[in-house]
Amino acid sequence: VISELYHQETMEDTCNYYLELLERIFDLMRQSLYGNSHADTIQNALAYMEAHFSEKISLSDIARRAGMSEKYFCRLFREQTGDTFVGSLTAIRIRAAEKLLAQTNLKTYEVAQQAGFGDYRHFCKTFKRLTGKTPTEVRTG
Repeated sequence: VISELYHQETMEDTCNYYLELLERIFDLMRQSLYGNSHADTIQNALAYMEAHFSEKISLSDIARRAGMSEKYFCRLFREQTGDTFVGSLTAIRIRAAEKLLAQTNLKTYEVAQQAGFGDYRHFCKTFKRLTGKTPTEVRTG
């Protein structure tokens, strides 16, 4: 811990390091009191994301729900899932869009909205990047 403190370049970095240490301490206390592990916390966050993907979900909201700072939550999230928060949320939304395209007659822009994408062009680019197909190709199948 002392060695890490010496490697902090600014006062802000030092303060952030102290806050992270406090979070770790509180997290360990919470685990010992309530038996809630990091895996449970991240699974709860993923379940919330799955249930509310169509809504505006922010990292700050999810981290606050988990009782953690954004930075600490992001690190735990990546350790537990192997992906980033945004990457996971995007994948959830794309899977939902694939289902909507296959099971409904909604217009593509309506699918994008229902899947939680505010921007249609962004949806189309992201869909193509993650699935290798355009939304229209998935629909016509």
